[in-house]
Amino acid sequence: MFLVNDILLLTKARLRTDISPKNDQAYSDNELIDYVNMAYMTIVAELKIFKKSIRFELDGKSIYPYPNDFLEPLSCFLNGKEIAVKSFDSRIGYADTSVSFINEGIKIDQKTGIFEMFYNSFKRVNNAKDELYLKEFAKECVLFYVMYLALQKEQRSDSLNKSNNYLKLFNIELSKVRQIYAALSESKSIRTSYKRV
Repeated sequence: MFLVNDILLLTKARLRTDISPKNDQAYSDNELIDYVNMAYMTIVAELKIFKKSIRFELDGKSIYPYPNDFLEPLSCFLNGKEIAVKSFDSRIGYADTSVSFINEGIKIDQKTGIFEMFYNSFKRVNNAKDELYLKEFAKECVLFYVMYLALQKEQRSDSLNKSNNYLKLFNIELSKVRQIYAALSESKSIRTSYKRV
């Protein structure tokens, strides 16, 4: 894990903002933190590394708001029994209890009971001292996406070319990071049996 400030320092060094801080194209910390957030959410949405759950009692409504950090559902339960996740269109003619995810929120057929959902989530950062809950090997991936966004600020062809180049580097780095995270998650499930001699 590493700090947002680590990314800010690396970004500023590449953008050379320390040379001319009064330049119109200078980047504020708040602006760069917004870019870090966008990078963070993009990477987390791709890797699906943060899992959470929510549990609440149904109170007769048919639609409930999404959690603030909701990306996508993993599984849903009603009174401890798993229920099907269906698209809104495919619910027509489906006899069993199901749940759908629509723009307005979570649509549940049932009016009473205890609903529980496991889902992929994301995190946000607020300032330079916040921690990015990614492994150290993902630092360049974050940096490349921040650079991709930052270089779009200057609407010149050379700047946009550099921006596109950073997007290509980001995609290459994201592929490597995805493979490492996949290997790490697979290794957690490895169990070996051995005999003591």
